[in-house]
Amino acid sequence: MQELIETIEIIRKRIKKHKGSLARNEAMTRYALIDPLLKVLGWDVSDPDIVTPEDRESGTGRIDYTMGKSVAVEAKKLDERLDKHVEQLMSSVKSSKVRYGILTNGARWRMYDSWESMSGVKIEFDVMAPMGVVIRKAASLHRLVVEERYHQASPPRHAPELNGNEPPNPASSLSIQNIKPTKGMSPPAELVCPDGTIPIQSWVDILVGVATWLVKKNYLNESHCPVPRGPKNVLLNRYPVHQDSSKKIRAYKEVGSLYLNTEGAAQNVGGYSVKLIKAAKQNPADFLVRFAESKET
Repeated sequence: MQELIETIEIIRKRIKKHKGSLARNEAMTRYALIDPLLKVLGWDVSDPDIVTPEDRESGTGRIDYTMGKSVAVEAKKLDERLDKHVEQLMSSVKSSKVRYGILTNGARWRMYDSWESMSGVKIEFDVMAPMGVVIRKAASLHRLVVEERYHQASPPRHAPELNGNEPPNPASSLSIQNIKPTKGMSPPAELVCPDGTIPIQSWVDILVGVATWLVKKNYLNESHCPVPRGPKNVLLNRYPVHQDSSKKIRAYKEVGSLYLNTEGAAQNVGGYSVKLIKAAKQNPADFLVRFAESKET
C-alpha cells in the first residue's frame, strides 16, 4: 500500500511539473505516468513474460500493451480526451480476445469488462482525485487483473448479463450505473461513496444513501430543486410535492431539508441514483455497491 501511495504522489508531481510536455508526447506519458502505475499494480512493462508492448500479433491494429491473456491497454498522451478512443479500445479487446480493456492518458484511467458491456465503464479514476478515492479505485483494478491472471478461464458460452436472472458474484462490486435489480435478487450489503461506505438493507436504501451523501457534502441543496424524475414528477424537491405543486409525493424520505421521492424506486434505483449524482455534477463512476459474501450451508 505504501508503495502505491508513493507512486501516485510521484505521478502527481510529474503531471504538475511537466504537464505541457506530457500533453504533447504519448511516449513520455507512457514512460513517466502509465508505466510506473502499471508496475506497482503488478504489471511490470519491462518483463516480457508478463507484458507485450506494441502488440501487433492480435490483429491488424496495434495494442500498446497486452498484459498476459486478460488485459489490453490503450495509452494516450496526457489531457487527451478518452471518449474519442473507446471504439479503438473495443477493437483491441475484440482482436486480442482478452476480457478487460484499459484506456488511460496517464491521469485518467478507465477499465471496461467485455464480459459485461463495453458501453459501460467498470472502474474509473483520476490520479489527481483525493488519495483515498485513488487508492480504492486502483486497488479494485489491481484485484480484477490479478484475479484474471490466476484464473485464465474462457468466458462461458453465454457471458453473464447484468440484467439477467442471476445476481452478480456475491463478493463483487458493481458500478451504480449498472444496477438493474431483478425479481428475487438480494440487495447489496453496502454503498461505496468516494470517501466511505454506507450500510444497505434494501434496494431503496441505495437511492437514499446517495441522496444523503450528496446533501451532506452540499453537492445537492435547495438551489438544485426540483430534480425531475419524469415529465410530471420529481425525484428531489424542497417540499413533498411534484412539479406542479398540486400533487403530493406518496412515498418519500426526508434528506436534510429536502424530500426524496422513493415511490417505486427499487425497480430503477440505479437510474434514479445516477440522475441525482449528475444533478450534483459528480461522477457516477465514483459510486459502487458491494455485495456480501454468500455463506456456505
